[in-house]
Amino acid sequence: MHAALVLVVVVVLSASDCFELGRLAYLESDYYHTVLWMREAQNRLDDDDRFHAAVLDYLAYATYMVCLAVCVDHSVIET
Repeated sequence: MHAALVLVVVVVLSASDCFELGRLAYLESDYYHTVLWMREAQNRLDDDDRFHAAVLDYLAYATYMVCLAVCVDHSVIET
């Protein structure tokens, strides 16, 4: 019997990494994933982090767009 070698790689993303992933989703008009990544970036931010205002800006707009899409879908279904 041979012993199996298992390699586990753990990658920890910083607030900046999450912000960049959210920004890339935003640039692709993928607002659902923008919200997810910006929330994660927000959770990982330090109090004095320079990304705080930008994260909130992207998060606010993406949340608006997701809610708008849900409202439009509901109005189409009801008619």
